[in-house]
Amino acid sequence: MELEQYISTGIIESFLLGLATPDEVAELQRMRLRFPALETEIAAVERRMENAAFEEAVMPPARVWEGIQQHLNWESSFRDEKLSDEERKHYTFISMQPKEGTYISVHRSWKIILILFFLLSKLFLVGFLYFYFKSQSLQDKLNEARHPQTTAATR
Repeated sequence: MELEQYISTGIIESFLLGLATPDEVAELQRMRLRFPALETEIAAVERRMENAAFEEAVMPPARVWEGIQQHLNWESSFRDEKLSDEERKHYTFISMQPKEGTYISVHRSWKIILILFFLLSKLFLVGFLYFYFKSQSLQDKLNEARHPQTTAATR
């Protein structure tokens, strides 16, 4: 009964997943020596976990394999070069060829439209400020004309 209780604690799963503490691993090793049937249970749990992993496996996209192949081809060409170990440490690979669809291109007409929009916005800003300050000065003159005694007292 002690073995069944020990198995039901989930220690085998923790051990196989690498989540067991060093004390739990040591205890499991002692139990393996005491109970040889524990070996078959460990193998069965390992098979169940493996089957579950294969049943729920998701295949990676094809571009992942292409990237791995490209890396392997680069590594093999790198090994063929006659470089010292010190030179290899500082060797970097920079791809100068842009991949298809990795950059944005803008048509010339959009550049011209953007420049015109920018210039017009600045022109409108200057016009707005000019007319705003002109309106304020006219408002002040109008207030002074309506109430000449209050504006003279404030000076």
